[in-house]
Formats: sequence, structure tokens, C-alpha cells
Amino acid sequence: MVKRASKQSGGGGPWRPHLGIVRTVLFILLLAVAGIAQESPQPESSDTTWAALHTHGYASFKNGRYADALADFNASLPLAASPQERAMTLSDIGYTLTELGRTADALTQLEQARALWMSIDAAGHRALQVTITIGLLHRILGHFRESEQILRSAVGSARDSSDHSAALVALGDLLNEQARFIESRPIFEEALRLSPGRDRARASALIGLGDAESNSGQIQPGISHLRDGLAISREIKVPELEALALRDLGNTYVQAGDLSSAQAMLRRALGRRRPCSHWHLRHRPSGQRVPRAPAWPPTCGRPPPRRHHRAAQPGARP
Repeated sequence: MVKRASKQSGGGGPWRPHLGIVRTVLFILLLAVAGIAQESPQPESSDTTWAALHTHGYASFKNGRYADALADFNASLPLAASPQERAMTLSDIGYTLTELGRTADALTQLEQARALWMSIDAAGHRALQVTITIGLLHRILGHFRESEQILRSAVGSARDSSDHSAALVALGDLLNEQARFIESRPIFEEALRLSPGRDRARASALIGLGDAESNSGQIQPGISHLRDGLAISREIKVPELEALALRDLGNTYVQAGDLSSAQAMLRRALGRRRPCSHWHLRHRPSGQRVPRAPAWPPTCGRPPPRRHHRAAQPGARP
């Protein structure tokens, strides 16, 4: 059993195979749904060719045809007739590249999109959404310092509760991956305060808090919060979040010495993963190879949906 060390917790619990990457990818997936427009671009745009290409790209993305979507979004970029259209297209190119596993390329496009959205409305939802996604991509690349700086800026600039909660959970998950559980717990608690409903936002915060508690020796509070997160995930029918809660519960039961319950939780978690034809070993940011295959690699194909977080889904109107 590989242990994840924690200076703050006084010991390490079982380390989940690159769980930080799993959570990161899930967060990017869910972020899209929060940012998706209620409808795809319509021909009343100032350039109907841009609108037609963008609408076609959105349809391809929605059906998992990411290469086709990327071709359409790239073709539409020179036809963008306003800063909003250009920012939207750059965002959608970045989100699509993320789905294709081209993280560094996605980061380049999203940085350009962020600069435009910031010039349009620095505290707006679109600027914040892109900022959070950029922070997550830095995390995937192992740039933890850059990721933390960007996510803290998102937390500081969020002006509505849903955006604020999304940024807090992203930051808390980053801190959890670095075993900074004492710091992450109040962040998840604040996210819970901002998410009173039984929705993805609250489920995500509960799972993050439970993870932090169980890894810092607070086994029973951790189990309680993880079970609450699991219940909401089931209720709202989000299997990815349900799988994360089950996996964290399994690892927590291992720490508690309840191997029977741990086995049951982990088996159920595997049953809720999305199918993927290209499982592979991942590397931790340090370069140390993980000694087993993780679930849900970043390049695994999946339909676009959604956690109050996915890479924001294309098609959003400015």
C-alpha cells in the first residue's frame, strides 16, 4: 500500500492512484455544464458563417466528436466579428483541446480567452470560468504554485455564490492533493456554507471536506461527510461524483481497519466509472510512477454533460 505523507496530519493515509488528476479532470468536465449556454449560437449573430460553424462545432462536441468540433471552432475563429465572439471561440477551442488531452495547447488558447473576457467583464462569470479552468490545467501539468495563485485569484474575484463555491472547491482539492488538509478544511466548509441546496456544488464540497478530514485523522467526521456527499450524488444522478465518494470512503475504511467495508466501497466505485478503451499508467508530478492504473485518465472519452464543475462546454453565448 502506497501511503500519501502528510506533515500536517501527522501521518499518511492510503494514497489514491493519482486521485488529484482524477478530481482535476472531473472538475474540468463538470465546469462546462455550469458555463454552458441555455442554447447554442443562433444565426442572428453579426456573422452567420461564424454562427453556423460554431453551432456545428457545439453539436460535435456534445456528441463526443472532439476532433470535428476543434476543426469547426478553428475555422470560425477568423470569422469572429466581436471581442465576445472571439473570446467564446478561443474558450471553446481550449475546452475541446482539453477533451483531446492536449493540455498545454489548451492552456495557451484559454490564456488568450481569459485576457479577452477580463477586458469585457473582469468579474463576470465567463472570465471566472476560464480562470478556474486555467488553474486546473496548471494542476494537471504539475504546476501547483501557478495553479494555487490562479485559483486564489478566482476565489477573490467571484461575485456570486455559485462561482465562489466552484472556485473554493477547486482550490480545496488542490490543497488536498498536496496534503495541506488543515488549510483545505475551512475552504470546503465555506463552500458548503455557500451551497445550501442538494446539488453538485454541495456534493463536491462534502466529498472534498470528507477527504481532508479522513486524511488528517478525523475518520468519523470524514465518513459522515463522504456519506452525505455520496447520498446527494446518487440523488442527483451524477455517477462520477458518486464514484469519487465511494473511492474516498473505501480508502477511509482502509485507514480505519475495516477492510470488508473498504472492499465493498471500492468495488462499487469501479462499477460507476465511465468506460474507457485506453487505460494507462500516469505519473505523479514528481515523476514517480504510480504502481497501478487509475480510473478515468484525462484523455478518456466522455459525453459533455457537466460538477458545478466540466472544461466549460462550447456553445455559450457571450
